[in-house]
Amino acid sequence: MINTRRLTRGRAWVAVLATTLAAIVWSATIAAEARVLDRQRYSGTFEVDEMNCGRHQHIEGTFRGVTMLKASQGDLPLRLFDNYDIHEVFTEDDGDGYIIDQSGLYSDVRVRHAGGTLYRYTAINVGQVFTIRTLDGKAVQRDRGLLEITFLMDTQGDSDPTNDVFLEDSLRLVREAGKHPYATQTDAEYCAVIEQAIQG
Repeated sequence: MINTRRLTRGRAWVAVLATTLAAIVWSATIAAEARVLDRQRYSGTFEVDEMNCGRHQHIEGTFRGVTMLKASQGDLPLRLFDNYDIHEVFTEDDGDGYIIDQSGLYSDVRVRHAGGTLYRYTAINVGQVFTIRTLDGKAVQRDRGLLEITFLMDTQGDSDPTNDVFLEDSLRLVREAGKHPYATQTDAEYCAVIEQAIQG
């Protein structure tokens, strides 16, 4: 069974970008021909403390990439293309820790009207999308290849992209090529990999 919460983790960092890149949005409703409407390079850093696998950890991260917003056919919402690279270092008070790297290309390949204010997206995420490493850089688990997913977005019936709602329960895996253990792991299995990374 696919853990849909894990499929969205690769996009969870978009919330970090949203505060610095107001133009990078999931969708906006306009009438336009299929063309690139906006292209931007981005980069930045972040720090946060959180609990992971029962451990209190400090996370320092960097992100960079290139995004494009492309028009869809007719009045359909815009499509997002994001060539991203994210590097996170997780450390504990005693110096133990591990690294998570995410590198890939996310593409909204299709948008269809699903009824009312709902739109169904089909998207792919391809690359080395989730790698867990020891602090000295040795890969413990590597997710790579292609994931194709579908999900619903609610535009709230207006052209303001800031109030669009992603319906997480609508997320479905359509196709998988390559190896993606992270997408199907239980929390216990994931935490066992983290422990392995910490132990080196």
